[in-house]
Amino acid sequence: MCKRNKEVYYKFDLNLINFMTRRKKYIIWIIILLAIGTGVYFFLQSRKPKTTYITENAVRGDLAQTVSVTGEIIPKNEAGLSFQFGGEVSQLYVEIGDKVVKGQRVAQLKTGTLLENLAQAEKALEAQKQTYKDIKEKDNVYSDEQRRAQKAVVEQYESAAREAKVNLARTILYSPIEGVITQKNVNIGEIVTANQQIVRVMDKSELKIRADVPESDIVKIALNQKADVIFDALSSNEIAFAEVVEIDPASTVIQDVVYYGVKLKYPADSRIKPGMSVDVNVKTAEKKNVVMIPIRAVKIEGAKEYVEILKEKNITEKIFVITGLRGDDGMVEISSGLSGEENVITLTKTQ
Repeated sequence: MCKRNKEVYYKFDLNLINFMTRRKKYIIWIIILLAIGTGVYFFLQSRKPKTTYITENAVRGDLAQTVSVTGEIIPKNEAGLSFQFGGEVSQLYVEIGDKVVKGQRVAQLKTGTLLENLAQAEKALEAQKQTYKDIKEKDNVYSDEQRRAQKAVVEQYESAAREAKVNLARTILYSPIEGVITQKNVNIGEIVTANQQIVRVMDKSELKIRADVPESDIVKIALNQKADVIFDALSSNEIAFAEVVEIDPASTVIQDVVYYGVKLKYPADSRIKPGMSVDVNVKTAEKKNVVMIPIRAVKIEGAKEYVEILKEKNITEKIFVITGLRGDDGMVEISSGLSGEENVITLTKTQ
C-alpha cells in the first residue's frame, strides 16, 4: 500500500475514533439527565398529597328507629291509707301480705265523744222535727213565716246530724281497691295524726312499666307502639314484648331536664315484682327491605343531600339522594338516588 493511502486510512480511523468517543459522551450525558429527571419526577410525585378513601357498601335491609329508656315495674293501682283526723288506733284488721277486697275494713280509731255527739245531734233533730210538726198542724196559731223559720232550723239540725255521722264513719278505714297489704306503719294504741299513712295496699293483678322519656324523644312515642323489654333481674337473653298504653299529658322536670311519663303493659310473669328496673326499647318506626347507608356518608349542598361513591381507578362520583328514615346504629334510608351495592365514601383522608 502506498504511503498516501496509509495516511488516508489513518485519518479515517482517527475520525471514527473521535466520533465514537463523542457519541459515548452524549449517551452518558443522556443517561445522566434521564436519571436526574426520573429522580426529580418521583421526588415531586412523593411530595404530592395522597388521597385515600374509606368506604362502605350501600345495602338493602330492614331499618328500625327506637327510643331507649330505663323504667320501673309499677302496680296497676296502689294506695296509701290514712285517717282524715287524728286519734288513737283501736283496731288493726290486717297484716303485711294480707289480701283485701275493695271496701274491706283495715283499721279503726277510738270513737271518743263522736258517738255521744251523734246521739245528741239525732236527739236534738227529733225535737226540732216535732216542733215543726206541731207548727204545721196549728195553722190558725202560727204564721207562714214562723213555719218557714222552723223548717230552716230543722234543716240545720239535719246537717249537724249528718256531719256527726260522717265524723263517726271516718274513724273506720276501708280499702279503696282490691290488693295486698304491702306496708303497716302503726300499731294498736298508737296516736296518729291527720293524713298519716296507716297502711299501704297494692293491686298486683296487673303490673305495668313506667318510663320517663325526655322531651327530645317524646314526639316519636305514640299509643300502641311495640317495645322490647329486658329485666335487670333476668337474663339479658330473655326479652319481653310490651305495648305503649298511656302517655302523660303533663311534663316532669328531673335534674333540669323535661320528661314525660309513659306506661307500657306486658304479659304477666310471676317472677316480676313491683319496683324492679327494666330497659325499654320502644320501636317508633320500622321499614322493610330499604336501601341504607351510614348517615355520616350523607353531605349537604345547599338544600340538597348527596353522597360520593368510589369507582374504579380511585375515581369519585357525586350522586344526589333523598334520605328517609333515620334508624339505629347511625344508618339512614336512601329512598332515591342509590339502588344498593354502591361503594359509598364515608371518610376522605389526604396525606
